[in-house]
Amino acid sequence: MLAPKSANVVVRANDFRPARLDALWLASNGLFSPAELAEAENKIFAPVVAALRTDLISLFVTDDRLQVTARDASEPAVDRAMAIGSALVKALPQDVNPTSAGINSVWECGMEGGEAFSPDILRSLFLPEGSPLVAHFPDASSAFGSYVEREFGVFRVHLTIKPQQDTDGDGPTTALQCQFNFHHVPGSENARADVVEALAGWRGTWEFSEEVARSLVEGAHGR
Repeated sequence: MLAPKSANVVVRANDFRPARLDALWLASNGLFSPAELAEAENKIFAPVVAALRTDLISLFVTDDRLQVTARDASEPAVDRAMAIGSALVKALPQDVNPTSAGINSVWECGMEGGEAFSPDILRSLFLPEGSPLVAHFPDASSAFGSYVEREFGVFRVHLTIKPQQDTDGDGPTTALQCQFNFHHVPGSENARADVVEALAGWRGTWEFSEEVARSLVEGAHGR
């Protein structure tokens, strides 16, 4: 089993001044149609926060953080969230300078038929032979995960893999949750254009995330 569960784009800046990002500004910059804005839920346009929710995305802006989240992990919602995130950065007033950007997604991996992962499979996936940790987590109550990072194009990708257990948090591992963060810090003088260009590569981050998550599933079934 392999399924995307969530996706969002986060941009940090010196000062977004959310009071300026009202419905008129969003419409005049072509980010949302008048009909979308009229039908949007949870609209807030205040000095310290701008927020709204459409059928596909939710938008939340504070002084130093802009976040666009897909309402679900379907292709139309994710595509819309990434497009709005990039368009927002491109349309920002000239005195707003992005300092970083992140593309984030969560994928869930499981065994076929909903079976729990055996501790032996997870131990072999995440603990190398000879690791001193093996002796401290020897029995069936053990759960395993991982944290890794690497360069990926203009991003630094951080991957946290967490075991998902039952509601009490002490049962067998029923799934692995893969949390991907693709972090980018603009390196050019034109930070806005730099971030827009980085966000344009979101499909590559999505495909890489799926490839990594799929390799976990295949690796677990092959043991």
